[in-house]
Amino acid sequence: LKLRKKTEKEKKKEEEDYLEWLKGNPEVKVDQNLAKDMSSLQDYWSNPLLDVDEKFLRDFILNKGYMEPDADRIPTYDEIVAEHHDSEVKNSD
Repeated sequence: LKLRKKTEKEKKKEEEDYLEWLKGNPEVKVDQNLAKDMSSLQDYWSNPLLDVDEKFLRDFILNKGYMEPDADRIPTYDEIVAEHHDSEVKNSD
């Protein structure tokens, strides 16, 4: 038997399901070991009596508020050259 690697699409779907599960969505199924390990966090974050600061922290983490929107985007050649040119012009002043 040979271990099959997951595709990027499968990995992304798995991560989306996990985040939905953490948010308290009961319809989403995740790996049993993961569910066992993370059930206390899921229970805590699903608590309707969670205070405002904890809700903010939960949403910030689950919605990846710490990531820049263009973090995966690779700049074009023209953007890099223009940026370099702008810094040269600024330094010559």
